[in-house]
Amino acid sequence: MLDFSNSGNELHVEILGWSRLLGLKQSFDIPHGSIKGATIGRDLPPSRWTDVCVFGTWVPWLMSVGTFWIDSPWERVFLDFTRWSRELITLRMEGQPYSIICGEVKASEAALRTIHSSDG
Repeated sequence: MLDFSNSGNELHVEILGWSRLLGLKQSFDIPHGSIKGATIGRDLPPSRWTDVCVFGTWVPWLMSVGTFWIDSPWERVFLDFTRWSRELITLRMEGQPYSIICGEVKASEAALRTIHSSDG
């Protein structure tokens, strides 16, 4: 599960619960200018049979938590969801090590407001 907060000129993304251990990551700090957009919904990043789980946990059709190389051309993304995840948010970035962070959140509307409040 992901939690969003603003810290100075950066959006802080905290990874919560078991996802810290399973995804081998604790948090991200993303400069506001690098954020291209954020969306709510079950629209997951495109995936193909050639995708690779680099660091983390992947159980086909059940869970994806961690760093993945997906799509073609390859994109480095961080995924944090299970097949039972209800509220997902996808954050797209440019000029950062990760091009997409997609994960479950408790309150998607509140998370989206936090992300958009960083735009100004």
